[in-house]
Amino acid sequence: MSNQALPLRPCYLRPALANICKFVLVLLIAGSSARARLGETFEECKARYGDPVKVFQAGPVFIKGDFQIQIAFYDGKAGLIVFMKATELTGVHEPLSDTEIATLMRANGSKSPWKQEKDPPPGGRGWVTEDGLLFAMYEKKQLWIGTKAGMTRYFRDAAAKEKMKMEGF
Repeated sequence: MSNQALPLRPCYLRPALANICKFVLVLLIAGSSARARLGETFEECKARYGDPVKVFQAGPVFIKGDFQIQIAFYDGKAGLIVFMKATELTGVHEPLSDTEIATLMRANGSKSPWKQEKDPPPGGRGWVTEDGLLFAMYEKKQLWIGTKAGMTRYFRDAAAKEKMKMEGF
């Protein structure tokens, strides 16, 4: 048996120390500025993240830390925010951890607690606040958080665009 030290990885830490490390990680994520806020204006989002790296028809895309954040604005306010773990616009995303999902939902939630949806999207997970005003879903390595109005508008607009593309077939 070699006297070499094992590399410092969480799996080698004693359980108590590992729990402390997880707690510190949660605090770092919770304190991160990589959290958009529902209801913010474009200028507030720009102040939080800097200039968008790309602007799509659905809204601007920002990159902050390990997150790519796309925001759809309705009536001048962020009504839908999509979080992806990616530092470039490559289309390749890493999965979000349960801690990251919970932290982003808490940061964007109202004072009303989140509860798991009974009928989530296929292959994903869904939540709604107890007051029914905010929705979230995690699907295809993307966390969508939005107001009821923002989500409804986004999916209605997407369905209308898809229908227009299919006209004439």
